[in-house]
Amino acid sequence: MITDIIRHQRVFFSLLDYIDTQDGSLEFPENLYMHLYRENIAGDNDRNVPARLSIDSLIENGVFIHNDKNTGYITVEKIIVDLLRFLDIKRSKELTSVDLEQLRKRTYDLTLEIKVAETNSDKFVDLMASLNMLLNEVHSSVKENVAGLHAQVGEIAKDYKAFDSGSGKISVFDLYERVTALYRKYVLPCFEFIDPAMQMKQTLSFSQSIQSLIKHLAKERSMISQSNMLQYRFSAISSYYKDLGSLVKRLEQFSGFLERDRTQFMAVEKAFTVLMENVAPLRHGMVRNRFITSSFDFFEHITAFDGLRSQKAKYSAKEDWETNRTSIRFKEYLSLLDTTELPEKKRKDITYHPAIQNSDEKRLMTISRLLFEVDMPEIIPDIHIYLLNILRDKLDDFWLGDVLLGLQEMYPVIDEHEISYLKQKQFAEYGSYYLEYLVISFKEVKIHV
Repeated sequence: MITDIIRHQRVFFSLLDYIDTQDGSLEFPENLYMHLYRENIAGDNDRNVPARLSIDSLIENGVFIHNDKNTGYITVEKIIVDLLRFLDIKRSKELTSVDLEQLRKRTYDLTLEIKVAETNSDKFVDLMASLNMLLNEVHSSVKENVAGLHAQVGEIAKDYKAFDSGSGKISVFDLYERVTALYRKYVLPCFEFIDPAMQMKQTLSFSQSIQSLIKHLAKERSMISQSNMLQYRFSAISSYYKDLGSLVKRLEQFSGFLERDRTQFMAVEKAFTVLMENVAPLRHGMVRNRFITSSFDFFEHITAFDGLRSQKAKYSAKEDWETNRTSIRFKEYLSLLDTTELPEKKRKDITYHPAIQNSDEKRLMTISRLLFEVDMPEIIPDIHIYLLNILRDKLDDFWLGDVLLGLQEMYPVIDEHEISYLKQKQFAEYGSYYLEYLVISFKEVKIHV
C-alpha cells in the first residue's frame, strides 16, 4: 500500500497541497481524489494498483480515516501526511508561533512536575518517559522545520538573484512581502524557541526549562546519568540554533536590500509623478522648443544631483582614465606584485585550525559527558585554556578543534551574565594547529537572599 502511494506520490502531493491551503484539518473533497484517480491511477499498467488505491481499499487499510457522505470530504491519516512531507521537504509544514508555544508550555509543565516528584517513584519514571517522548517530537519537528525553511530561503535567494539581475518577473514589493512574512512568521519564532538566551516573563523558555531540569537532576548523585542523557538530547536540538541563525542573517540581508530598493523605487516614482504634474501645464502646444533645464522649479526640491559640478571640477582628472593605457598600467601593477618578495614568517610550521561545519554528534556527546564529570570552578580566567587542559588529558585523540566543541557544549549550561568578554587576543597551539581567540572568562554569580 505504501509502495503504491509512493508510486503515485504526485496525486497525493496534490491532495497535500489542497490540505495546506485550508484551515489545518486533514481533509479534501472526494471529487478531487476521484478526478486525480481517473487521470493518473486508473490507467496504471499494474492492474492491482488501481484496486489497492481505490477509496474503499484505502479506508479499509487505514490510509483514509473517514469518508463523510454528507459533506463529501475524506479525512486522511496523519502519518500518511507526515510521510508525504518527508518525501518532499519543500512541502514541510512550518512551525508557527502557536505550535512552538504549545511545545514550550508542555515542556515547562513537565519539567515542573519532574522537579517535585520523588526520584525513586513510578510517577518520576513516567514523567521522564513523557519528557523523552516530547523531546523526540520537538527534535523531529525542529529538524523538519529547519530543512523546510532552508528550502524556502533557497527559493527566495533564486528569486532575489533574478530580480537583482533584472531578469525576474516578481516585483520588489512582492519579494519584500515574502521575505518579511517568512522571517516574522516562521524563522524568527523557531530561532527564539531554541535560543538559550531567550528570556520570558513569569515563565521559562524551552531552553531554560530543559537547562533548569538538567541542573536540578545533577544535584543528586544518583540522577547524574539522567542529567547527562538529558543534556545530550538537548544538545542535539540546540545544535539547530546556528542553522536558524544563518537563516535569520540571510533574510535580514535580503530584507535590508529589498527595503532599500523599495524605498528608492518609491522615491523615483514619487519624483516622476511630481515632475509630470509640473510638466502638464506646459502641454498646451502654444510654445515650441521648450526644454526642461536645471533652472526648472521642480529641481529646487531634488537634491540627488547636488555637488556634481564641484565634484567634476575637482576630480575630473582622476576620473578621466585613458582607455589605451589603463590595461597596460594594470598589468604592470600585477607584474610588480608577482615579483615582490614577502618576508618569511618566523612562526614555526603550524596551521590555523579548519572551520568545523558538520560536527560529529558522537564527538559532541563524548565531550559533553567529560565536561559534566568535572566540577566546574567558580572562577575561570580563560575558558579556552580551561577546556584545552581538561580535554587534552581526558581524550586520547584530542586535537585543537575539540576546544571549540567544548565551548559549544558549555554555553547552554551557564548563565550569560556570568561570562565576560575581554579584548585581549591570545594564542594557543597543540600539535600541528594553532588558534587565535579573544579571552572569555567565567565567574559564578552568587545570589544571597
